Amino acid sequence: MLILARDVRAAQRRFGDKVEVYADLGHIPAGARLAAVINLAGAPTAAGLWTKARKRLLLESRLEVTDAVLRMIERLDVKPDVLISASAVGYYGDRGDEVLTEEAGPSPRFMSDLCRLWEEHAQTVEALGVRLCLLRLGLIFERDGGPLRKLRIPAGLGFGLVYGDGRQWLPWMHRDDVIRVIDAAISDPRYVGPLNLATPSPITQIEFARRLAHIAKSPLLLRAPTWLLRGALGEFADLFLASQRISAEKLERLGFRCEHLDLDEVLRQGRPKRGRPA
Repeated sequence: MLILARDVRAAQRRFGDKVEVYADLGHIPAGARLAAVINLAGAPTAAGLWTKARKRLLLESRLEVTDAVLRMIERLDVKPDVLISASAVGYYGDRGDEVLTEEAGPSPRFMSDLCRLWEEHAQTVEALGVRLCLLRLGLIFERDGGPLRKLRIPAGLGFGLVYGDGRQWLPWMHRDDVIRVIDAAISDPRYVGPLNLATPSPITQIEFARRLAHIAKSPLLLRAPTWLLRGALGEFADLFLASQRISAEKLERLGFRCEHLDLDEVLRQGRPKRGRPA
């Protein structure tokens, strides 16, 4: 297995002699035999307000890495079977209660444009005869990290927080199920094109806030109104207000079944104590 890492020594300490670690894709030899290439790289969208400079960073961090991956694949003597490339449900924009399959188009919003351009760059790999699987990711929950750590903070302080009217849909999937999808996509040629990664049981943001507050024993629900979020955060507020009611039908037709469907059980993992953020 080959890994691209910013910190080669840290990656070597973590994985030992099980992997070869590179800091530059250009250093991977043309004779390397790769069954699959997995590209999940990109600056985090929730790490700062979407200023012009931040938008440029978000876009360049995705497109430049993807283009470097494509150049690496192009010069390999033997092409990989598949490129698995990340995207996000932000591709669809804010769609209210519309049920969104992979056939739904993008919207004229920054997050949608970001995902669309990312996917379009990755799609050029198909001209090299390489299968492409695009993972349109929702919220990825895990015990000790990811967005759930930040989403738990209000409940840890004693209240549940509702964004806007709370009716926006939150597509989510447990990290372990995401890994299982990636593992399936490596070997199964039916995993091709865009693929929504979400559980088959969607939930609204207000219901999510209620469940999280209940588990943390925080009975109070506070509301952050849309006008306040838009005024304070601008387009960045889309991360809290945009609604994507994602269909997992394509994933189910492929025979994939999520193992983590009980949201309450997922939320109880590493649940916060009252009075201190998780």
